[in-house]
Amino acid sequence: MLLKRTATAEQMVEAKTDTGPDRRKAADSERPLTCMFYFFASQMKRNIQPADQDLVRRGKVIDRPTHKLDSMVARLGMGASHSPLVTKFETYPIEIPDAAPTWSYRKPRPSPEEVHDTVMFIKFRDKRAREEWIVTREWQDFMTKTEGEQVFRRMPHVRCASSMRGLMDPIDILTA
Repeated sequence: MLLKRTATAEQMVEAKTDTGPDRRKAADSERPLTCMFYFFASQMKRNIQPADQDLVRRGKVIDRPTHKLDSMVARLGMGASHSPLVTKFETYPIEIPDAAPTWSYRKPRPSPEEVHDTVMFIKFRDKRAREEWIVTREWQDFMTKTEGEQVFRRMPHVRCASSMRGLMDPIDILTA
């Protein structure tokens, strides 16, 4: 049995270096991307408002005094539901503790009535879809309104990964 050389060693090395990282990079950019947004909202009286009647009519919020962030997130969710860039949009109310040691002399933690934290999951078609979503009118309006109306008590935190497993243990990231 004769073995025939089909390529030189140099050609094989070139082929591996040219396609290896590029192929992995291309495959990585085509995978779905899930982002988790943490919103540390302030529950001050000025942030409570009558429910937006348009959102009530559409069944997105209940007709009772509502936090501004809830109305803004509901509008953002309506835009996401019609966007080909977003495959999943979910929000959950949570309480995210501030990372203060017990011996610290920082001001006391806000009471549960003053806290209105929210985590939002957005699953994008791929990395490029996330970049396109950030420049959409819906997202830009959301960011402008939340900043302009001072809804947050702390800067929002964002974490993205190609799978939900990559987003595990987020509280460690927040309290670091």
